[in-house]
Amino acid sequence: MLMSNTILDQIVSEIKERKYFSLIVDSTSDITIHDQLTIAVRYITKEGKPVERFLGFMSSVGHKGTDIELAILKKFSELNINLKYCRDQSYDNASNMSDIYNGLQSRIKSHSTTAFFVPCSAHSLNLIGSNAADTTQEGTIFFFNCQAIYNFFSASTYRWNILCEIINNNSDCVQIKKMCTTRWSSRYDVCKAIFNGYEKVLSALKTIHDDEGQKKETRHEASSIYNKIKSLNFCFMICMWTPILQRFNATSVTLQSIDIDLVTVVTLYKSLETYLEDIRQLAISSRSVKLPVVILLQIARV
Repeated sequence: MLMSNTILDQIVSEIKERKYFSLIVDSTSDITIHDQLTIAVRYITKEGKPVERFLGFMSSVGHKGTDIELAILKKFSELNINLKYCRDQSYDNASNMSDIYNGLQSRIKSHSTTAFFVPCSAHSLNLIGSNAADTTQEGTIFFFNCQAIYNFFSASTYRWNILCEIINNNSDCVQIKKMCTTRWSSRYDVCKAIFNGYEKVLSALKTIHDDEGQKKETRHEASSIYNKIKSLNFCFMICMWTPILQRFNATSVTLQSIDIDLVTVVTLYKSLETYLEDIRQLAISSRSVKLPVVILLQIARV
């Protein structure tokens, strides 16, 4: 506690010395499913280097813009930091944060009129990817099946051990991952694991299905998942989504760099848009000349 207070006092001292700062706020649930509000600030050191500093957690303050505003005012009052020197706000795109009338950003502006709101670029990218995938039934089914693979094996230590034994015999494979509902671009890890360990996952499912010592419903579920991911649709989708998500994930990671600026953000967005447009044009061209499915799969891999 003494070390924590000492570090916090040093951060507060630097903020007051530099005077102007940006406010970063987000909330998430911890491992005990209790909601916690994270408060951080960003400012320029006297050496001219941009830094982000964590000020603390606040538990169960509520999700309304008014509740979060009161929590921030209380925190800054305790730290004796004047909120009128806030020059920037950065939150996610949730309405309680970004709404121009009742969101947190509008309420903070009542304390500092020059605290301009800039939505989190990484969260915006997550929303774009999530909405794009959900616009088609095929995309929804594909990611549902990817999650079904993890759910099936993780529901039993016996099934998980079978998968681990088969995968561990191949150094190129990585362990299957669980879908993350908040970091959409991290689904690349899910697709990459299935892409690299596709045959191993099929082998594990077949082993469980052929095990007469397993319950009938377990063997049936293994067979059902096996047939779904053995299909041409699933194979095509995994080949298409893996490189796309790799690019999404790389962009998302860069967007979260501490030294990122708006010019770089715009450049990254345009680069990703061009990449996706090129893939779309390849798909349209391939369809117009009726290329075989095998060639389409190879295009998706590139």
